[in-house]
Amino acid sequence: LVIFLGTLGFCALGTLLSSLASNLKSREIMLPILLYPLLIPVVIAVVRMTGQILNGEPLSEMINWIGLTASFDIIYIGVSIMTIDHILEE
Repeated sequence: LVIFLGTLGFCALGTLLSSLASNLKSREIMLPILLYPLLIPVVIAVVRMTGQILNGEPLSEMINWIGLTASFDIIYIGVSIMTIDHILEE
């Protein structure tokens, strides 16, 4: 579950921002500048959940982190779906 949520958030946001940055002259610099600040909540939540799993804590104790990661995943996927037509037209 942790790997799935983390990978989904990273891929959704990375795909959206890479398609945005593909038309820019300085795309090699702009992609990391845009990606890393938006990816920090997902990374923090996944690291915390991984630590709790390694400590042997049950899944019910990390429900807040699961909710945070899932909500960011839903937001990133929703924004990607809503803006894909506009991004691909450029």
